[in-house]
Amino acid sequence: MISRSNSFPAVGVGLWLVLAGGAAVMMLLPGIVAPSRAATLVYLGAFSFGSMMAMAALAQLLARATRLAHSQARVAAFGSILLGAIWTLHAATE
Repeated sequence: MISRSNSFPAVGVGLWLVLAGGAAVMMLLPGIVAPSRAATLVYLGAFSFGSMMAMAALAQLLARATRLAHSQARVAAFGSILLGAIWTLHAATE
């Protein structure tokens, strides 16, 4: 039996999937009511290109964020080693 506190993530994922499924149907509607087959193909091509560009932009943003976090971790590691060395030298000279 699933406890009440553990059911909220499942409900959230379910709602997200319902919204994503509805978005696919909404994406097809302009293509269905287009006046010609050429207009439908242009619409679908432009939508596909826009989707690919949005995914590429998101991937680039996530890659930059990952690189930034990695470089900050190196700075933090170097800083902690430096601080430890300073404390050690300070304790040795007292």
